[in-house]
Amino acid sequence: MPSHLLTTTLTDLISPASPTPSTPKISSPPIPLPQGHHLVYFPIQLPPSKLIPDGADPDHSPDPHPPSHSISLTPSATHLFHFSALSFNAHSIHIDPIYAKEVDGHRALLVHGPLTLALMLRVLNDHIGPALSVSKFSYRNYAPLYVDEKMTINLRKVSREDAVEERWDVWIEGPEGGMAVKGNAHVAPINTDTS
Repeated sequence: MPSHLLTTTLTDLISPASPTPSTPKISSPPIPLPQGHHLVYFPIQLPPSKLIPDGADPDHSPDPHPPSHSISLTPSATHLFHFSALSFNAHSIHIDPIYAKEVDGHRALLVHGPLTLALMLRVLNDHIGPALSVSKFSYRNYAPLYVDEKMTINLRKVSREDAVEERWDVWIEGPEGGMAVKGNAHVAPINTDTS
């Protein structure tokens, strides 16, 4: 069943490819998920001699190939608040600008990592159309994205047209063009055979 609540929030950022059906009536409240926060820091994996000129390792740099499709958008504090409510994530770095700056040291409110995932999937699904579906997706956040700053979601198909399952690179660049999020998607035809 599609998530109408998330579609409502993302519609403010990205125009829907097709009309969104009316919100379904919920007979009983959903079971809430337990709250959890996980911050994981990884030590650098390469010696300095193997880093690219800007100091990042090759996994953190944009691919040398241009995207086949891009959409730029600027998330607002309202978008972050709505996503916090939908995902039951009330961490102050997403909703309290004073906390984000003074306690966590960010220059502004931080965009949720899962929101970047939702945006990448939305742009990819809108681009591939209704006959295809994402069958597998992995992603990693490399750099913070901030409220009221432009981000660009990029797509590029990396497998041949005749492959049963297409592979796509999906990434988000921050306002200065550096890679903030990198993802890989596997896309396959939707099986409509009911026999």
